[in-house]
Amino acid sequence: MTTVYFSISNAANQPLTGSKNQYSTPNYVTLAPTSYPINNNESILDADVSTYVPDSNGMFSASLYPQFYKGYIKGTNTHTHFILNVPTGSAINAADNLVVLSSSVINPGKYAYSMAASDARYVQGTSGTASFATSASWAPFINNPNAISASWASSSLSSSYAITSSYDLNSSRLPISLSYSSTMSLANTNDVNIYRIQATGDLFLDTPTGTKDGSNIEVWVYGTNISMSINPSFKVPTNSSYTNPYIISGSNAKVKVLLQYDGFKTQWELTSLIGNY
Repeated sequence: MTTVYFSISNAANQPLTGSKNQYSTPNYVTLAPTSYPINNNESILDADVSTYVPDSNGMFSASLYPQFYKGYIKGTNTHTHFILNVPTGSAINAADNLVVLSSSVINPGKYAYSMAASDARYVQGTSGTASFATSASWAPFINNPNAISASWASSSLSSSYAITSSYDLNSSRLPISLSYSSTMSLANTNDVNIYRIQATGDLFLDTPTGTKDGSNIEVWVYGTNISMSINPSFKVPTNSSYTNPYIISGSNAKVKVLLQYDGFKTQWELTSLIGNY
């Protein structure tokens, strides 16, 4: 099985969040295989559709058997379809494995197009490049009542919740290991930033560099009987039981810290602290 990480946001860098509950915002992502599985032990079987609800940061992960999957993103007002290739491996990012299947296409008039005469959907794309744009070969066949409507002719997926820059699937979900320093100011360069720190002494997390609205910094801190403190300017919820500093107790214990920047209030906020692992 391969772990696939998704990070989804719209053109305004707002994460896709929601629920499968009919009484809340019905935003979600579905995945279904395009072929039969090798055996019946996979998390998704042929013709089954598995539904995922992104978290508050527009992220989720799925454990999938290596093959092709048909994906569907249900946004608040838009819908997007995509194809995902899951290779053999331990962990991948969805953005790096978006493809279009190679096969002959049949137009509404039942005349087959050759691969050369069709559009660019046969080219494996990289992180939502131009190979995902629908070309003029999909223009409607006006004599067929079942033809694709003109609104879909020569349109680009980037106009909606598309597998392009409209959805940020490019944020890496793999942690970056940093050398320990007693005071550390982490770089806030992406929508999602994940860091791993092997602390050999007490640690002070100072204000990160960069103030991108809605961006997140997740820190995995490992240590043995050390204290970890955060900059006093970080906003901590009034009903939180967090105390500064936080003691990481035990041998090579692990703590997960999640920080988020609120551009409206111009402040870093402590949204989560989980430990000790």
